[in-house]
Amino acid sequence: MLKTDAIRTVEAQITTNKTTDLEGIQAYIQSSLQALGPLTEFYGQEAILGLEFANYQGRQKMDAELVNVLIDGGYKYRPPPGAMERSSNIGQTRQRRRRRTRSDDTDDPPPLPPPPPKLRQVYLI
Repeated sequence: MLKTDAIRTVEAQITTNKTTDLEGIQAYIQSSLQALGPLTEFYGQEAILGLEFANYQGRQKMDAELVNVLIDGGYKYRPPPGAMERSSNIGQTRQRRRRRTRSDDTDDPPPLPPPPPKLRQVYLI
């Protein structure tokens, strides 16, 4: 599918849409509409049919996702695999942390035991 000189000319005649002037916007719309016929003939219906099929697939996926959202909250909010097992252990971890209270932290630590007595070595001669 090589571009011919006629198609390049038609594409070059389309004015820019980067303007804030009302006359410039009207000129862009008018030139785009004039070029619409030759460009659709050149680029053909194959691309358009492909887009229609892609839109059909997108609608099917969106409908399936909508049903999924209504039934169980959707794919976006579904917990990752293994999350339910991890969430059951969260309570146990919190219970272990709660065992230690503030009163335990503020008390003085227990005194250290006295050091063992020094032993003297006695030599028998």
